[in-house]
Amino acid sequence: MATKAHTDTVDIIIEMAGYGIGYWTSSAVIDTDARTYTVTEEANGATHVLTDTMIHKALREAAKEHPAAKATLREYRAREEFIGGELGSDDADTIIQLAALGELVYG
Repeated sequence: MATKAHTDTVDIIIEMAGYGIGYWTSSAVIDTDARTYTVTEEANGATHVLTDTMIHKALREAAKEHPAAKATLREYRAREEFIGGELGSDDADTIIQLAALGELVYG
């Protein structure tokens, strides 16, 4: 079971992704009951159902390894949490692309 901090972190990522992924998605749907985030690629119509675990795993990958990781993601690595307002839409875009596509494809 996910901890509250884990769930809160994923919620922040999903909220900020709404501002950052519109250039490559045709839709993004949150299912609060199932705790999933479904994104559909505009270019090919592919749909990706992301779980909290997938998003958190992508966050950890971005923070530790990804060359596009911003300072915010590197700082996350040290604390394992975000402080309100720290995560930007570009960071969330990176995380969602990694969760959905396994790599940065867009942007």
